[in-house]
Amino acid sequence: MLPFYCPIIPGEHLLSWLNRIHLLLGFNSIKQTLKYLNISNEYFAISRFNGPIKGALGLYENNTSDGFSGFDKHTTLPIWALSMEPTKYQKMRLEPAESATYDSQKPRIICQENWKYCHQCVKEDIEQIGHSIWRVHHQIIGITHCIKHKIRLCEDGKKLRDLRYSDLPQVHSLTNSHLSNHPSLVEWSEFLSRTLDILCECPERAFQVKKKVRSFLQIPKKIIRTDEFSEQSLELKERLETELPPEVYRHMFRINPVNRMRDVNPINITMGWKSPLYQSDIPHPIYWLVILFWLRNNIVI
Repeated sequence: MLPFYCPIIPGEHLLSWLNRIHLLLGFNSIKQTLKYLNISNEYFAISRFNGPIKGALGLYENNTSDGFSGFDKHTTLPIWALSMEPTKYQKMRLEPAESATYDSQKPRIICQENWKYCHQCVKEDIEQIGHSIWRVHHQIIGITHCIKHKIRLCEDGKKLRDLRYSDLPQVHSLTNSHLSNHPSLVEWSEFLSRTLDILCECPERAFQVKKKVRSFLQIPKKIIRTDEFSEQSLELKERLETELPPEVYRHMFRINPVNRMRDVNPINITMGWKSPLYQSDIPHPIYWLVILFWLRNNIVI
């Protein structure tokens, strides 16, 4: 139990709460705080099931009456239901202390896995509760805008990569004026936020929607290594590139003008030869999110 009362704020990320506990404990370094709390001193990442998040989930469970809500409501980990097998995901969610830490295939994307904040939310938080917080929905990988205020999130790939060294959002004075505010990016952000909410409440929807996608795209359950599937996969990839809003595609992926075959193929990574059926690594859920956004008018999560 904590030696003081420090409730987590609705919508606050679990590691933001842990960061505030560090400030209240008064240790000179985060290393000392984590040692005191018996939590491993590792990377505070936005969406990784590693030592710090497992330790924070345990601390949350010991200090609240509803331990599961720490995972469901205060992390972006429900997004991983899109990439993991149902039994592995539920074990991670329901028994985090007994589950092995994991990491995914490193996603081949342009956008950074760093912490983000909305300067308008920071202002409102200080007025209402006296300090700012790192909000869960601002930390979904790939998100660009605050859904509440429809403005671009502030971010920095170096300063805000590891929350152990970032304090509260209010200490930063980053600008977002150079970043695009295109409506398609707002729509993309709203889609990501809505998807996280759905998977928080019902992770089974992830397993169901993947079956719908495979059926809609007519991808066989068992892939035979032939030129036929290679052609199908490439055709679907080119359709995705053409039909996805260009602002979203450029935000996510780098185009190789010399050899398009070397471009990222989300279809192959999630349902082809690089999928979990044929590879031991877990594909990053960002690829499923891109596919579902592409098919948003045809398939509902």
